[in-house]
Amino acid sequence: MNSETIKQFLQSENLRTKLLFDFLLLNIEDKPIDNNINNNNNNNNNNNNNKNNNGDESSHEHHHSSDDTKFEKIFDRLKGIMKSDDDEMVLKLNQSYNLLNRTIYSIKQRSNEINNMQSKSIINILQDSTTNLQRLLAANLRLLALLLSFKPIINLFLNNNNNNNINNNNVNKNNNNEIIELITQKLINSNNALIKNNSLLFIKELVSSNKNNLPLVKILLFNNDEKNQTIIESIFTSFNYPSTFVSRSSTELISLLFIIQIEPINSMIINQIQSLLSNDSTSNDIKLCILDFSINCLFYLNNNNNNTNKNNNNNNNKNNNNNNNNNNNNKNNKEFNKIKLMKYIKETDLICLLSSLILDRNRLVRSRAIEMLNVIIQGGSGGNSINIEYLNDDINNFFYSIIDKLLLPLSISNQTINKESITTAIDLIGTLDNSFLFPSIGPLFNRLNPIIQMLIDRNIGIIDDSSIYQFHLFQCTKEILKRNNNNNIQNDNQNNNGEFSNQWIKYILECSILKINFTSMSNKTHKEAIECLSLIDLNKWLNIQLVNQQQATTFFNGDSNNSNNNNNNNNIQSDSLYIFLKNLIKLSKPLLKESFNTLFKLISNYDYIKSKYNYFDKEFMDSISSLLYSPHSDIRDITICFLKRVFQDINNSNNSFKELIFKNKNSIDYCVGDNISLSPLNKLLELIIKRLTDSDNYVRSSTLELIGVISIELSGWNSLLNLKEPLFKQLEQLHIITKETPILNINDDLCNNNKINLLKYTELLEKEINDREINQQQQQQEKNHLFYMDNISTTSSIENNKNNKNDNLDWEWEDQEFNELLKRNQEEPLTFMNEDDDYFNHHISNNADISLPTDTIKFFNYKFPYSIILFLNDEDSYPRISSIELLTLWINENHSYQFLFNIINNQEENEKYSINNCISNLMSDNGYWEVKSKLLDFFSKLLKKESNSLESIIKLNVVQLLIENIKNNLEDKIIKIKSIDCLNEIIISINNNINNNNNNNNIYIQKKLLEFIKNNIDIEKEKEINHSENEFTEQDEEDIILYKQQYSKNFNNDDNNNIDCY
Repeated sequence: MNSETIKQFLQSENLRTKLLFDFLLLNIEDKPIDNNINNNNNNNNNNNNNKNNNGDESSHEHHHSSDDTKFEKIFDRLKGIMKSDDDEMVLKLNQSYNLLNRTIYSIKQRSNEINNMQSKSIINILQDSTTNLQRLLAANLRLLALLLSFKPIINLFLNNNNNNNINNNNVNKNNNNEIIELITQKLINSNNALIKNNSLLFIKELVSSNKNNLPLVKILLFNNDEKNQTIIESIFTSFNYPSTFVSRSSTELISLLFIIQIEPINSMIINQIQSLLSNDSTSNDIKLCILDFSINCLFYLNNNNNNTNKNNNNNNNKNNNNNNNNNNNNKNNKEFNKIKLMKYIKETDLICLLSSLILDRNRLVRSRAIEMLNVIIQGGSGGNSINIEYLNDDINNFFYSIIDKLLLPLSISNQTINKESITTAIDLIGTLDNSFLFPSIGPLFNRLNPIIQMLIDRNIGIIDDSSIYQFHLFQCTKEILKRNNNNNIQNDNQNNNGEFSNQWIKYILECSILKINFTSMSNKTHKEAIECLSLIDLNKWLNIQLVNQQQATTFFNGDSNNSNNNNNNNNIQSDSLYIFLKNLIKLSKPLLKESFNTLFKLISNYDYIKSKYNYFDKEFMDSISSLLYSPHSDIRDITICFLKRVFQDINNSNNSFKELIFKNKNSIDYCVGDNISLSPLNKLLELIIKRLTDSDNYVRSSTLELIGVISIELSGWNSLLNLKEPLFKQLEQLHIITKETPILNINDDLCNNNKINLLKYTELLEKEINDREINQQQQQQEKNHLFYMDNISTTSSIENNKNNKNDNLDWEWEDQEFNELLKRNQEEPLTFMNEDDDYFNHHISNNADISLPTDTIKFFNYKFPYSIILFLNDEDSYPRISSIELLTLWINENHSYQFLFNIINNQEENEKYSINNCISNLMSDNGYWEVKSKLLDFFSKLLKKESNSLESIIKLNVVQLLIENIKNNLEDKIIKIKSIDCLNEIIISINNNINNNNNNNNIYIQKKLLEFIKNNIDIEKEKEINHSENEFTEQDEEDIILYKQQYSKNFNNDDNNNIDCY
C-alpha cells in the first residue's frame, strides 16, 4: 500500500464513511464464523484455559482491538456524519450502504453464533471476559439504536414489505418485531456486561429519539402488558449488576421512561420501587440506583425551563418560522408534561417514600438520600415555588419526625450514642435549615443544642470522639450560612432569617484560631471551622474576647513591646482579630488558603476595621512579612497569590487601604495615639519586590504576576518607582544566566573525572593493604596508618616506612599526609561554579547596585522597572514566562509603555541593558517552547500598538528572528505557525503604511524591511508547508489504520509493516 493509495482514500468521504460502517458490521457477506467453530472444537481439549479467547479471535483480530474506546470514537464519528436535521442525507446513506438491513441481519447472525458457541462450550455462559464476537454484537446494537434515532430510518423500519432479501432496502415488519423482541426479552438479560449495557442503550436511544411520539414507542416496545412487566423487571434487575456501566445505563433508562409518562409503565415503576423498598433483603446497590433515578427526575423538573430556552435558541435558519412554531409547541408539551409528572409524584408520595431511606443502615444510601433532598432544596431556591409542587403539604412534619428519630438517643439517659445516627441528623439539618421548607435558622438547628453543649463542655464521657461531630456540625453550619448569605443578597442584605447563638459562634472561632486547645481536632475539621468563620458576619466574632490577660501573655510569649503599656497589650492580645493575625504563620497551606478568605473579608471592610482596631496595620504587616519569609516555598507562594487577589480588588475601589499602601514616604499623616508616623502598610511594596530574589522559581513567577497587577495602576507604578532600597545587595541573590556565567560543559574529561578519582583511591587502598601485610610480617609495629606519597615506588615506600620516625602514630592521619591525599584526589578540580566570583564581585558598585557582566561591561540600575528586565534571563522558565507576560501587559498602559519604548528604541539604554541580546536568547531557547510562544505574543501586541511606525519591531530585529524560526527544521510546529502569523502581520502593516503614506520618515526603512523579507523567505510557501491541515488529524490516522486492516484482508496481505504516510 503506497502513499498515493492512502491519499486517494483520505480524499474520498464515501470510502471513509463506508469503512466505518463496515467495521461495525464485519462485512457480513463473508460469514467467517462457521469455519472457525470446528477449529476451535478441535483445539478445545488441548487448551481449555483459553476457551474465552480462541473462539473467534483469529477471524476478527484484524477488525477489532481490545480497546473498546475505538467503538466509541467511531460512533461519535458517525453521529457527526449523520446529521439529525438532514433527512435526505441520512436516507441517502442508508440506500448507499443498506445500513438498516445489514445491521438487523448482523445482530441476528452474531446472536445465533454466540448461542452456538455457548451450546458447544466454546464460550462460557458466565464468563467475565468479552470476546470480539460479543463486542461486535454490542457494537451492532449501538449502531441500530443510532439508525433508529432518525425519522427516515424509523419510517423504513415500520413499513410492511415482506421481502427478506438482505440486499434490498425494504424491511420486513415481522423481522422488526423479531429483532426488538430479541433485544428486549433476551439480550437485555445477557450475562455479558457489554451486550447487556448496549441493549439498555438501544432501548434508551429508541425511546429518547421518539419521546414526542409516544404511540410509536408503545407500538415498538410496550405493546403487551406481560412483555412490559418483563422489560421493567429486567431493568430493575440490572441495578444490581456488578458493572457500574450497566447500572448507570439502566438508571438513566428507567428515569427516561418515568419522565415521558407512558401510562402503563409509570405505575409499574412505582409498584416495583415500593416492592423493593418494602423488602428487607433488597441490596444497597438497588437502593442507590433508585435514589439516582429520583435525582434524575428532580433534575429534569428543576432544569426543564432552562432546557426549553436552549431549544428555542437552536433554530434552523432555513425554516425559522416553522421551527419557532415547533419549539413553542414542544415547550408547551414539556410544560404540560412537567405539571403532569409533578402531580403524579405528589399523588404517589414518592419523595416521602424515598426520603425514608435516610434511616437506612448503610452510610452510602443515607448520603445519597440527603443528596436527593439537596436537589429539591436547590430547585425551590430563589422563589421557584413552581418547581416544588410535587411535595406534599405535610412534608415539614415528615422531616421533623425523621430528625426526631435520628436524634432519639440524645433524649434517653445512659443511652450509648449512635454516632452514625447523630451525624446523619446533622447533615439532614444542614440540608433543610434556612431553606424554603424551613425559612429561618433555629427550628431545626436548635435541636442540635444538646450535642453542641456537650462539645462546648467537653463532656468526653458521653462523646467518645468529638472530632467527627465537630466536622459534621461545622459542615452543617457552613451550608446554612451559604444559604443565609445568598438570601441576604437577594433581599438587599436584610437579614430576617435568624441567627446562630453567640456561644456557638464563639466555639467556631476558638476552633478556627486556637486549634492548640483542641488537640484531637483533625486538619479536615479545622478547615471546615475556618470556612465557617469566613462566612460569619464580622460583627458577630470580632468583639469576642477569647483568652484572659494571663493566658494571653503566656500564649504569645511576651508579645508586648513596652512594660508601660502592659494593660493595653493584654487587652489587645485578648482580641479575636489579634489572635487570628498572629496565628496565620502557624497554619499549613490548605488551612492558610481558607484563612485568607477571612483576611480578604477584613481588608474589604478596612475602613470599619481600622476605626475599631488601631493595631490592624502593624499586625497585618507582621503576619504578611512572616509568611513571605517562611522557610516553606508553598507558604510564600500562596501569600503572594493572596496579595495579588487583594490588589486586584483594591484597584477597583477607592478605600483608604489602597491610599496607605501607595502613600509617598514624604506624606506623613498616619496617627497612632499622639504620635504621627508613616503607615506600616507603606512597606508592603518593599516586601513584595524583595520576593523577586526568592530561591523558588514559582515564588519569583508569582511575584512578577503580582507586580503586573500593581503596576497597571498609575499610583502603583509611581509607588514602585519611589522605592529607594535596592532590590539586590549581592550577586548571589540573582537567579539569572548571562554569557559570563560559568557554565558546566559536559565532556569526556568531566565524565572521566570521577573515574580518575576512583582509580586513584583504589590504588591508594591497594598500597595500604600491601603496607599492612609487610608490617605484619616484620612485626615492627602493631598498627599502621594510611599513607601515600606520589611518584614513589612501593619498594621505596617500604624503605622509607622502615626509617620513618613517626611510624608509631595511630590511625589518625598526619596533616602532611592528609593534605597530600586531598591534593591527589582534587587534581583537575571542578570549579565551574565559583571560578569567576572575584571577577563578578569586582564590578559591584559601592552604592549597592550590581553590574551585570556583559561583553562591554555596563553598570545597571536595578531599581524598578529596570529590575524586571533581569528576569528575562532567569535560570528557570516560569519567571521568564511571567516576565514576558508582564512586559506584554505594560504595552496596554501609557505610563508603562513609555518605559518599554525608551528602553527598546533608545540606543544607549538598549545597549546598556542588552535588550536585543535578551530577546535573541529567548527566541533561541530550544528547551522551552512556552517561552517562545509568550515572546511571540509580546511581538504581536507590540505590533498592534505600533502598527504605523514599527519602530520597536525594527529595533528588536524581530523579522530576522521570525525568519530563523520558520526556517529552522527542528523548530516546534506551534512556534513555526505563530512565527508565520506574526511575520504576516508585519507584512500587512508595512503594506498598509506604504499604501497610506503613513510615517514618511520611517517609510524607507519599512520598504527595505519588506524587500528583505521577500528575498529571504517565501511566506506563502511556508504557510502551505506548515499549515496544520496538511498534517494527518486524529481521525485520519484512525481511518488509515482501519483501511490498512481492510486492505490486508481483501488482498490476503500478511505484511504488517507501517504504511508509508509520506
